[in-house]
Amino acid sequence: MQWISGLGVIFFGLVFLATVLLLKPLEKTAVEFLTNEASIQINAKLDSLLGLGEVEPNIAQKLFLAKFEEEVPVLKADIERISKSVSNALLQKKDTTPTDIFISQTIATLPMQSELWEYKLIKVGLQSLGNEVVSRYEETWSALVTDIRIFSAVNVGSFFLVLLLVFLVKEIPQYLSLCAWLLVFSTVVSISIYIYGQNWFYTILFNKYYGTGYLTMLGCIFGYLFFRCSIEYGIYAATEKSNK
Repeated sequence: MQWISGLGVIFFGLVFLATVLLLKPLEKTAVEFLTNEASIQINAKLDSLLGLGEVEPNIAQKLFLAKFEEEVPVLKADIERISKSVSNALLQKKDTTPTDIFISQTIATLPMQSELWEYKLIKVGLQSLGNEVVSRYEETWSALVTDIRIFSAVNVGSFFLVLLLVFLVKEIPQYLSLCAWLLVFSTVVSISIYIYGQNWFYTILFNKYYGTGYLTMLGCIFGYLFFRCSIEYGIYAATEKSNK
């Protein structure tokens, strides 16, 4: 218990400090994640537009692919290059140009190798999707940092409380030992839900974070488990008493 709670305090304390002292690397990670995910979304949109992977593409898609199928990989390579270039440009952006205009200007300077960019439908559609995705990043960066701070601070508090129980109460009563283990388990479950239970691409894109709801979730999980354990213990104690 000491090792678990101690490591929890240290690890999430470092995460919290990172959101204060290492904002630039975090921003770089967030931008790269978002632009990479944007590329995935754009490629999926492209596949849907062209009918790639469909059992029965429509006539227009068949005719289009018959003429330009070899150009699709070239177009996707362009998209990947655009994604990396936009990511680097955003990290170096220092002027006050609106993000969507800045992205459009950046894309306009990049060489396009695929002939498919000549089609306005593809060019406008894919660029607008990319602009929408990346421009939202600027609006959500502050909220993302705040959410990670809340997440790490709540976890530090949880593990620190367990650490206090272990160190300050030398002969820890059985019910406090149970509370400590339940709190550790509830925190681990909450961390798993926070990290793996949400689609981070859409979380960042639509600015839908857990915020203080993370503390509520942890409290609800702990409360539920404590209630169930109390009920089970009460039933067990009553059964033992009746047997005597």
